[in-house]
Amino acid sequence: MTGTLHVIGAGVAGLACAVSATQAGRKVVVYESAKHAGGRCRSFFDSQLNTTIDNGSHAILGANPAVFKYLATIGAEEELVPVEHTGEIPFLDLENKAHWTLRPNAGLFPKWIFDRARRAPDTTAKDYVKGLSLLAADKSETVDATLSQTGAAWRTFWEPLTTAVMNTPPSSASAHILGKALRQTMTTWRGGLRSYVPKTSLQQTFIDPALKFLESAGAPIYFDAPVSIGTDNARVIELQTRSEKIEISDGESVALAVTPWAPVTKPFLDEAFNPEPSSIVNVHYKVDTADATPAMIGIVGGTSQWLFCRHGLISVTVSADQELARMEHDVIAEKLWPDVRMALDLSDSLTPPNRVIIERRATPLQDPAFAINRPGPRTNTENLFLAGDWVDTGLPCTLESAVRSGVKVAELAQNLP
Repeated sequence: MTGTLHVIGAGVAGLACAVSATQAGRKVVVYESAKHAGGRCRSFFDSQLNTTIDNGSHAILGANPAVFKYLATIGAEEELVPVEHTGEIPFLDLENKAHWTLRPNAGLFPKWIFDRARRAPDTTAKDYVKGLSLLAADKSETVDATLSQTGAAWRTFWEPLTTAVMNTPPSSASAHILGKALRQTMTTWRGGLRSYVPKTSLQQTFIDPALKFLESAGAPIYFDAPVSIGTDNARVIELQTRSEKIEISDGESVALAVTPWAPVTKPFLDEAFNPEPSSIVNVHYKVDTADATPAMIGIVGGTSQWLFCRHGLISVTVSADQELARMEHDVIAEKLWPDVRMALDLSDSLTPPNRVIIERRATPLQDPAFAINRPGPRTNTENLFLAGDWVDTGLPCTLESAVRSGVKVAELAQNLP
């Protein structure tokens, strides 16, 4: 098949789709409405902090094989480094000042849960084994209802894990979707919960190498190029940019890799799918004492949830806290700074220079309604496919889901009759 694949959206899903299709020998054109690629996974230079910051911090798990394959394809696998050099995750409980490190093992079997020194304090192996009930959860169940009997592990493991992976409070989060993610952690040789962070930035890890890959393959990318889609009900027949009308011939196809809230997406979604957005709050603090080695720390018992540290910069991520997301930026920065001070044993009581980024539509709220109505990649328009972390891959709305979705659409478009 020689027809062009037109990819609308240059976030991770769109880039993964374009890279996969290009690798398969398909002619690809990418259109991005913004002046830059990356979507939520971009980085930019902040003149106030005088450094490059990520739009939002991301950690990659060993249970994300599609991400590692994508990075290997674009020549960027070395841009991810394991937390603590081993993928182990340090934690701090701000209420009782307890420090511990979650030490998942490599290999398929999670033997770490049977070793007291490798799991959260005061938890038992049984607390983790009870999580297997997620594997049988149906789409109507929530996480807290399914895992209400997991003892001390609820507060120190299951609750923070759910909030981070699902960007949804456990009281609302779909147990079915989290169960799919748990199954994935049990079938990955890297060790499903071992964690990795970008060595430098999201841009240099996920975006720039993909743009270079596509450029070298002769796949054009048009920025500042919003697109509208014309159909004859059965198929896409044209794309309209600001400057031209592009006819879509037989054998050509369109990958729509933007958010479910974008106006261009709405006509291709079922009316039953109307997801509520869920926010993520990120605060980047300029701190001279930050270590040069990239690091990640989990926080329990505070407002902050995750700290990401690299030279000169400490970034805080808070998922699914809609009340925090409604506060003024200076209030947010001051509210989270005491957590950072305590976690890193910093003496400076004054809030340092900072940049607050609120992603109000970071992901859909991944509740049972979302699990039930989540669309797949195919649409009623035969040559148009949906890509994005929100499209049904069986996994939560993560980078892994975004990459898998993009790759799946490339495969479907390649096999289009």
